[in-house]
Amino acid sequence: MKLNRSFSIIPKLLFVSVLSFGQKKNEIDTLKNNYFSWQSEAEKKITDIYPFTLVDYSPKLYTMRQFNEGYLSFYRITSDITYKHTTKKYQYLILPIQMLASLYLIPLTHEEGHRSVLTNLGIGSISAPLFKKGVAKVTGVTDLTLKTLRDTDLPYYIRLHTAGIESDYALSKREQQLVMFDQEKIRNVIGDFFVRRLGVVLYYTFSASRYNNTTEAEEANELERDIVGDDVRGAVRHLHRPTSTFYRYTNYGDLLPDERRYLRNIGLWSLVNLANPLLFGKSNFIINNTLKAGFGIGYIMVPFGTMTEENIWLKYKHNGNLAICVRQYNNKNNTYWAIGLSLFDLPFSKHYAMSAIVQGWKQPEKLSFTTNKGIVGGAANFRFSYRIFGRESSPLKWLSVDGDIRVKTEGFIPEDPSLKEAFNVAIGFSFCPK
Repeated sequence: MKLNRSFSIIPKLLFVSVLSFGQKKNEIDTLKNNYFSWQSEAEKKITDIYPFTLVDYSPKLYTMRQFNEGYLSFYRITSDITYKHTTKKYQYLILPIQMLASLYLIPLTHEEGHRSVLTNLGIGSISAPLFKKGVAKVTGVTDLTLKTLRDTDLPYYIRLHTAGIESDYALSKREQQLVMFDQEKIRNVIGDFFVRRLGVVLYYTFSASRYNNTTEAEEANELERDIVGDDVRGAVRHLHRPTSTFYRYTNYGDLLPDERRYLRNIGLWSLVNLANPLLFGKSNFIINNTLKAGFGIGYIMVPFGTMTEENIWLKYKHNGNLAICVRQYNNKNNTYWAIGLSLFDLPFSKHYAMSAIVQGWKQPEKLSFTTNKGIVGGAANFRFSYRIFGRESSPLKWLSVDGDIRVKTEGFIPEDPSLKEAFNVAIGFSFCPK
């Protein structure tokens, strides 16, 4: 993926935000009180859990899920340490710094999202997430390899385009879920969450704009070319014309009228990613003394079209963490429905805890963009954790060994590496500091 110029507007927004923080002290205090007041009570009940997956599917590094989980744990730890070691007088500066740091960290996870598709297929590639000439990319793959993938397994080839934004969206959803379940302070993730959600919307809307029509020439050396160029335009072109002349970089002028209409529709629908209370500083809603609820809406491209999802998080007392997800999958002419139920971090004895995710769906047959036939499928994921409690002098409340068992039919699941029927065991660890 080439990280397109839609992101160039974010540094300007951050610059304005930094200037705004240079107001008089009483104005700053007012801003802090308005923005951070919702944190005070919730932070007293936070249970920080930092998970890391060592092996996921195979010893090959990394799957998107594995990389995202590790990145987010490190990011949260860094944010928490920063706040703890910064006096309250200067803590208001951390948010704009977080956002600026996230702007330059996003390519790391975004490009790894693209590369993880190739890793799962056994295709070698090189992630180059640092900006060079205004772009970050994945390189080291020949035209023949990519054309063969397109001609023999189109859903994987389309996902090669869409996986970067899929990763960005999935990470922001993880961040929101942590906050909803009182497993993280809002202040530790809000900077990254805001930039990622805004970045997802900007990427789709800028790709859909006819005014963003710069012509990009492919590098002479095919191994120096980005694997797909503009993620969104490339996916749209290959979905509609999978047997057309092969080239990587798709410009707006390369798209046919019906493809442009489809692209504009994606740009408009992407705005639903902003329908999220966390963007406006609201973590969850208190239903009664024992129940809190939160929600969020999302929209991204998938290997056969698009996906819209509505998420509801329910927090019952201290350990009841339930998530409900309803999805609408769309190919060219049809809508298919899906539902998922999840239970997280439920202890059933002093040393044992479990999480479970069960999903059911109807998706296009063979993950086709053009078919009218849908196929029913599903997936289940169970995580079992054994917790070892630390001594009084230990900085850790507990350390756990985590084992995951996952099974799925053919179909697409965000962050899961396989589009085929699959079974795997994952191993990792988590820790909870005092």
